[in-house]
Amino acid sequence: MNKLTKEKLIADKNIAQLLSYLDAEFGIARTSKNPKIASVFVFGSKISGESLAEDDFDIEIVFYDQRHITDSNLSKIRAFAKVFEKKLDIFVEHINDYGDGTFKASANNRFASKTLLFREVATGVTIAGENVLDKINLTRIPEEEQYGYLNTAFSYFYDKKYAKAILVAAQALELTELKLNDFKTYNAIVLRLKNKLQSNLQKILETAYLAKIGKSAITELEAEKFLKFVGGKIISYT
Repeated sequence: MNKLTKEKLIADKNIAQLLSYLDAEFGIARTSKNPKIASVFVFGSKISGESLAEDDFDIEIVFYDQRHITDSNLSKIRAFAKVFEKKLDIFVEHINDYGDGTFKASANNRFASKTLLFREVATGVTIAGENVLDKINLTRIPEEEQYGYLNTAFSYFYDKKYAKAILVAAQALELTELKLNDFKTYNAIVLRLKNKLQSNLQKILETAYLAKIGKSAITELEAEKFLKFVGGKIISYT
């Protein structure tokens, strides 16, 4: 796997353009006298190397003041990045959501906010400003987030991202046992579940991982079968 370091990320032409724009428009900590942005970091499977060339870069922009976290600011930043040859999926958050570990995700992800925070901390690489990721007080993932994270898996399924849907569902299956390092790669969940699943389900999981990195393909039927299995298991736990 080709993992991305800070040096590789900031050397990327598109990311460098984005950082230059953000610093000029809002100011970034450590490079601006009156910064509005505390931190900028990249996270997700692009960092672990478990992605395809055409996959998005997930970029989080952390503001000091809630007043700057607006739809208009987010739209403006996304519009600037839209012309880039690389796809940058941009998110904005408030610094307190990281400092005290309360992170409130939006839309479907709000039901698995702690889990997603673990994922950001595990895979995140700070490319500008403060390293807020090192200051987060992570507490255990609550049991009820199994439902929320399974819902996240289904959202990927409906977007036809079948490989990712299976891998996220597999994480949901083991969620209450997972530690921070288990979120660094998707391969970690494949290894964790080895010899715990029936052979046909294990084969689907392994194929999904290969599909995630562009070395195989997974079908809608296989994804549906795996998600139904995980859903049944999670319901039986409670």
